[in-house]
Amino acid sequence: MQGRIYIEDDPFEEILRSAYEALRVECIGKLFGRAEKDFNWVIEQAHASQLAYRLPASVDLYDSRDEWSFQGNYIGDYHSHVCLRGTYEGIRLPMLPKPNFSQADLKDVKAGTTQIELVIAIKKVKNLGRINNNPRLISGYILDKKNLCRFDIAACYYNSVIRRAELEISDKMRRLIR
Repeated sequence: MQGRIYIEDDPFEEILRSAYEALRVECIGKLFGRAEKDFNWVIEQAHASQLAYRLPASVDLYDSRDEWSFQGNYIGDYHSHVCLRGTYEGIRLPMLPKPNFSQADLKDVKAGTTQIELVIAIKKVKNLGRINNNPRLISGYILDKKNLCRFDIAACYYNSVIRRAELEISDKMRRLIR
């Protein structure tokens, strides 16, 4: 059975806004919603965290005060990967972001610290490109007056092994990002 994650419109916009606003640094946030049967989740809320700090190989939180919500249960985390150049404390930074999961992400999911983990890869681009229809990836563009950014979102969960989840958004959101 393949796991599925449906992201409602408001949290989808919040996740993208968080990644876009923090374009030069990584964003991090919490996901709230409900777990349904057979490894299916619905993300009803997303809250960006202001308590994040950057380590050479990851982003972490100072504490867990943001793991509460008046609505929905805590079901996971999200964070972004951005296009960085050069080195940081001797560690070479990647040129292009990819929606891949770090060892720390996979460790948290496997340990049950989070049920699901979303990763957003975002970068500025000059032109619109081809978008593939991959059910395990939400891809699209954010366009404002000055910037065009390409993003890819992936998610994982644990079911005896780490698995990539199929992602779904509304038709309305899909039209807005393509």
